[in-house]
Amino acid sequence: MGPSSVLTEAEENLLFSWIHANAKKGFPIKRRTLYETVSDIVLADGRPTPFKDGRPGEKWFKSFMRRHPDVSERHAESINTARAAVTEENIRQWFNELHQHLQQGNNLDILNEPKRIYNADETGFETCPKTGKVLGPISFDNLYEVKSGNEKEAITVMANFNAAGDTVPPMVVFPLQKISRDISENLNSEWGIGRSKKGWMTGALYFEYIANIFLPWLKKERVKFPVILLVDGHKSHTSYKVAKFCADNGIIQFALYPNATHVLQPADVAIFRPLKSGWRDAVYNWKHKTGNKVVTKTVFGPLLETVFN
Repeated sequence: MGPSSVLTEAEENLLFSWIHANAKKGFPIKRRTLYETVSDIVLADGRPTPFKDGRPGEKWFKSFMRRHPDVSERHAESINTARAAVTEENIRQWFNELHQHLQQGNNLDILNEPKRIYNADETGFETCPKTGKVLGPISFDNLYEVKSGNEKEAITVMANFNAAGDTVPPMVVFPLQKISRDISENLNSEWGIGRSKKGWMTGALYFEYIANIFLPWLKKERVKFPVILLVDGHKSHTSYKVAKFCADNGIIQFALYPNATHVLQPADVAIFRPLKSGWRDAVYNWKHKTGNKVVTKTVFGPLLETVFN
């Protein structure tokens, strides 16, 4: 007995599922992350709590663990490269787990409808990509190409495709503190646009992508729900907020087998390579056509769109 828990039973069950799913993917949740997540939940709707500054502590944690005896706290075992080697057995087991997960929710019909199977992933497009071999006099020991701008700069793009070959509008993440009007006005209005200090995908940006780009596109295309979304286990994809939103909106997010995206993820295996090749050609042609040497952030979006098309 005692006072009722701060979270509802449904919220705690989703927390448990979130902890379980992340542990299964090889990204176990730390107690600190659990505290931060619970704090975000209660502060979002301003509900009264006994927590100091809205953050739970040891007492709440012990109560939560008593209510969920299937969760334990222990030291994680590190897995080195050799032990984490991908085997046929690993891959077959992953497919079995995916099948069982869909079967438990009575959603096996998804596997027969390619428009309901999605794979999303981020990749970086260099603003000064290597453009391949060049021609020059045989008497020259070396051929040099003068480049302007930051040769190592790459802009992150979240891309998403389904098994029928449809492309969901992507999201471009710029390494900026503020996005200028020129950049936003030059980007396709259906594409997502974000910013972060280092230009990397964050949990907040990923949530924006799912909520403001992916879900509206699914509804616009009249795709049957639920759908399955395959992603890697990066922490930006695994937040409680994303998990709850997906659960509430018929998006079954399932993690690909760890350390196997180079052989298992459709985006890596079949899509990004031709996209990157097309990007290099587009940059090369644009430079020679315009006489410009630098792909600016304003030019980036329209140029990338020609490659996607």
